[in-house]
Amino acid sequence: MKKLVITSVALFALVGSITAQAQVRKPKPQGGNAPVPVCPANDPNGCGIYQ
Repeated sequence: MKKLVITSVALFALVGSITAQAQVRKPKPQGGNAPVPVCPANDPNGCGIYQ
């Protein structure tokens, strides 16, 4: 009975470590970090980006 418990615990630990490594981590989307423009849309100078 003692061998059955030890074998079961070892098996669960092995399976848990394998599944933890197999999980694919997706990168988080990078949305909403763009700066907000502070000049009007019809500015002929383009907020100074054409200089």
